Amino acid sequence: MKQVLKIPLYNKFYYDFLAQDKKVLKYLPGLDKINWQEECDKIKDISGIHKDIKKVLIEQNKDLTSPPAQENLNKLANTNSTIIFTGQQLGILASPLYTVYKAITTIKLANTLNKQRSKCYFIPVFWLETNDHDFQEVNRLGIWDKNLTPLTLMYNGKERSKTSIHHYRLEKVIINLLSDLHRNLIDTEFTDQLFTIIQSIYKEGTDWLDSTRNFLKFLFQDFGLLYFNPADVKVKKLSLRFYVKYLENIEQIRTEFSDVSSALLKDGYKNQIKNIAGKTFIHIENEALQREHLYYKDKKFYREKLGRKFTLKEIKDFICNNPESFSPGVVSRPLLQSWLLPTVAYVAGPAEITYWAQLKNLFDKMEIKMPVIFPRISATIIEPKIARFIRNHKINLEDINLRYNDIIKTYYRSFLKLPYSKRFVYLKSVIEKEFKKINQMFDQLDPTLQPVSVKAYNRIINQIENLENKTIHALELKEKTVTGHLKQIYNAIFPYNQPQERFISICYFLNKFGIELIPGLINELKIDEFNHQIVGL
Repeated sequence: MKQVLKIPLYNKFYYDFLAQDKKVLKYLPGLDKINWQEECDKIKDISGIHKDIKKVLIEQNKDLTSPPAQENLNKLANTNSTIIFTGQQLGILASPLYTVYKAITTIKLANTLNKQRSKCYFIPVFWLETNDHDFQEVNRLGIWDKNLTPLTLMYNGKERSKTSIHHYRLEKVIINLLSDLHRNLIDTEFTDQLFTIIQSIYKEGTDWLDSTRNFLKFLFQDFGLLYFNPADVKVKKLSLRFYVKYLENIEQIRTEFSDVSSALLKDGYKNQIKNIAGKTFIHIENEALQREHLYYKDKKFYREKLGRKFTLKEIKDFICNNPESFSPGVVSRPLLQSWLLPTVAYVAGPAEITYWAQLKNLFDKMEIKMPVIFPRISATIIEPKIARFIRNHKINLEDINLRYNDIIKTYYRSFLKLPYSKRFVYLKSVIEKEFKKINQMFDQLDPTLQPVSVKAYNRIINQIENLENKTIHALELKEKTVTGHLKQIYNAIFPYNQPQERFISICYFLNKFGIELIPGLINELKIDEFNHQIVGL
C-alpha cells in the first residue's frame, strides 16, 4: 500500500513551505537546490565552544556501543563533523508517534548526506527537551484497544506545576500505567518481550529523562542516533556567553521578532509563537524549582513573581553566578542549539517550521548561521486488518477527510452507487432547472421577486439535503457491518479526530509487529516525499 494523503492536516505556512512558495522563502531558506557542502562551510564557531560541547556530547553518549554510534562518536572529534538536530518533549514511551518519525528523518537525512562523500560528516542528534515543564503534554499516550477504539492512557503521577521534566522521577503509579497498557493491548508473540523491556526501563524511582532516553536508545540502538541533554550542568556553564549576548541584544531581538511576526500576519499566516510584550523567552528557575519567565521593560529585567528589577549588569552577574537556573524558551532554544554545536540542519514538524519562520532575523542579530529547516516525515501506518477493509470497500485514501461524517456520506453516496443518492441528485437538478425558469419569468414580471425566489429555493434545497442525510443515516443502520468497518478505518487514520501520528504510541505497533518494525519503517519511509505517507504493514 504505497499512497499519500493529500488533504491538509496542518497549517498553511507549512504547506506553502513544502511547495516552496516565494512568499515563504523570505522567512526560511528554500529546500530545493541545497548545497550541503556550502551550508557546512558557512558554519563558524563564533562561540568558540564547539570542541568543548562535542566532548560533553561524547560523554553523554558513552554508553552507546553499537558500531554506528561508535563511528559517530569517533567522528565528533573531527572539525568537519556537523550536527543534524531534532528534538522533542519527553513524552512517555516516546509518544506520540511523530516523535519516532522525527528521529527516523534525522537518521535517514544524516545517512543520505554521508553517502554523498562530501568533506563534512553528518551526525544525527536528538535534543532531549529536558527543560520543558508542560507535564500534561508528556504524561499520556494513545493506543487502540482490542476493539480498535482509540484510548488515552495516563501516568497519574504528581504534577509539579512549572518544574522542568528533568527534575521528575517516576512514581509507583507507573506500574498502573504499564498494567493498563498491557490489559488493553491484544496478546501477541511479541508482548512478553516488549513488556519485559518496558518494565526494565520505566520503573519507580527512575529519572524521567533516563527512561525516555533509554526507550529511544532501545528503539534506535542500531542506527547511530546520539542524544543531547541541555540540562547537563556542563552545558549550562558553557552556555553562559550565549545568554549574556542574547540579553545584551534583547531590545533588537524583541524588535526583530515583533517585525517578522507582524510581516507573517500581513502575508496571511498565523504566528505560532505569541508575540507577548516584554517576554525575553528566557526562563529562570527559582528556589522552588519553578520556571519563571524573564521579562524586559524600560531597560530593566524582572521575573514573574519577584518585585525586584535588574539592570543588565545585575542580570548578567546573576547568570554567571547561577548558570544552572537558566534555560531557553521557544524562541531562544533554536538559537542556542546552533550556537552550541555546528548545526547544519534541524528536522522540524509542521508547527515548528511555522515558528522557525519568526526567527530568521534573530539568527542574523546573534551572528549565528540559521540551519536548513528540514520537514520531518509525516505518515500513517495501516495494519493488515484495516488495509483489508480499505480494499474490500474500495476506499480511496486520497479522498479521505478529517471528519467522520464526511467519510460516511462519501461512501454511501459514491462507493455503493445506491439509487437513493441518484434520486436526490436528480431531484435537486430538476428544482434548480425549474427555479431558473421562474427567475427568467420574474425578469419580465417583477425583478424584486427574485430575492424571494432565491430564499425559497435555498429553503427547499436545505430540506432536501436534510432528507438526504436522514436517508444516509438509515442506510448506516441497515448496513451495520459496513458502517462498523468504515468507523474502524476512520479511527485507524484519525483517532479522536486527529492525525494518527499525533496520538498513537509506537508501543501499539511494537506489540503487534515486534522491534523489527523500526528498521522496516526506516527502510520504507522516504525523506524526499513531503506529502503525508501511507505505510502498509
